[in-house]
Amino acid sequence: MSYLKITRISKPVFWIVMGRLIISPIIALLIIFLFGLSGITAQALFIASSFPTSRNSALLALEYNNYPEYASQAVLLTTILSSLTVAVVVYFSTVLFLEYKLTSQKLTDGIKLIFISIKGFES
Repeated sequence: MSYLKITRISKPVFWIVMGRLIISPIIALLIIFLFGLSGITAQALFIASSFPTSRNSALLALEYNNYPEYASQAVLLTTILSSLTVAVVVYFSTVLFLEYKLTSQKLTDGIKLIFISIKGFES
């Protein structure tokens, strides 16, 4: 693993990174809303869902010779890119779950704030 060289990002690695950093927080958000979680519990679950792939997955892939190159690249790329995605998820978690009780009106207000923030970044 110490000689990892990424010349291009393959489709499997791309989907691993997308799944871990984008799809996983979306699924966590759906679960949070489905179960009606709120406050610190919702924030912790949402933020933890955006963490990068564990290096243990690369070690296990290397030990069992199960595509260790993909696993190593996934660990490296998710670790680098998670500096951006974790910051975004932390921001959204404070907007969505700042209050301890989540009502549909607060959820609507939170989503409006997110879109206002995104529009502010675009201009």
